[in-house]
Amino acid sequence: QAVVKALAARPAPLRLDEHALRVSLSQNAARGAVAAKERVSTVGKGTPSRKLVVRNVPFAASKREIRDLFSAFGELQTVRMPKKFDGSHRGFAFVDFLTKAEALKAMRALANTHLYGRHLVLEWAEDDEDLEAMRGRAKRQIDAAARAADAKRSRADMSIDGDAGADLDGGGEGDGLASFMI
Repeated sequence: QAVVKALAARPAPLRLDEHALRVSLSQNAARGAVAAKERVSTVGKGTPSRKLVVRNVPFAASKREIRDLFSAFGELQTVRMPKKFDGSHRGFAFVDFLTKAEALKAMRALANTHLYGRHLVLEWAEDDEDLEAMRGRAKRQIDAAARAADAKRSRADMSIDGDAGADLDGGGEGDGLASFMI
């Protein structure tokens, strides 16, 4: 505000390359700060956790740049950028802080951040399950896949057994083997 008062007291307008400049304080600045605080409290689904999902990450950005950006707000455990088959990342990242307070500080500070011209969208990630819960889920998925494969195999065996009585060569032997004359 002191700068605005100093500029207002100036008798002649500022000039830059033969252009007159008018400097004023934005009226949206005060409203924007309140709106940003409201957005931070409601951003993301779920409750605040140690992990953030960073969406709309530019494809030119590297894992190192994401790490450098977020490490200013606390100690990072991991930064993960899922990749596509061609090796490039998929446009989002997971940033895992040591504490929830550090993640909250990063969320508030980087809510309106742009990286390489793209607005980063920050959301709370779901907390990871503990190791035993992940093992149990993986075991259930493997068991379900094995049951499905067994069911498919038994259906295939039944269809082969059902055709065993058919006589393929017309010889009437009924042994389920086909004999061919060459």
